Amino acid sequence: MFKKLKSRKGFTLIELLVVFAITGIVMVVIIGIMSLGLNLFDRSNKTGSAHSMALLLTEKIEQEVKFADTVTVLAALPATPAAGTYYLYFNNDNTNPANTGLRRQTGATADFTYLGGSFRGLICAVTFKGSGAETLNLDISITDSNGNGIYHTNTDILINNITAQVLAANGSVLAYTMPTL
Repeated sequence: MFKKLKSRKGFTLIELLVVFAITGIVMVVIIGIMSLGLNLFDRSNKTGSAHSMALLLTEKIEQEVKFADTVTVLAALPATPAAGTYYLYFNNDNTNPANTGLRRQTGATADFTYLGGSFRGLICAVTFKGSGAETLNLDISITDSNGNGIYHTNTDILINNITAQVLAANGSVLAYTMPTL
């Protein structure tokens, strides 16, 4: 009877345990590599989105102020906005992401929110600074909800028709008027 058991073909318990251990180690390595790849994909996707949004913001701000005749950089939106003056600022609204975006306001009324809702999970800081007689410096920083920097750009915008420019050191609101035709 013992001869019959020894002559059977099969795997011993030790051999099976070794195979399972090796398979487990290989699976852990594969899952680690896949996780790293997914994290890199997510980070590059966020960076690409932030880059696109920063370029769109820069283009929209440039379109808005390119032909302004007066430009004033303000630290904050005034309590009583002046009639006939446009105010351009970035609104980070955590309670309603659809309101998050570049906002233009005429007097006390918000005209539009550009890229509204596109910044879900991202925080954008837009800073204006006068950098010359006809030049406005625009600084855009985009971070994630943890404060990790994702994208940053700094560019100068040429203002063609400017007649008066009042500068602050830095400001998050741009007040401007357009020439009357």
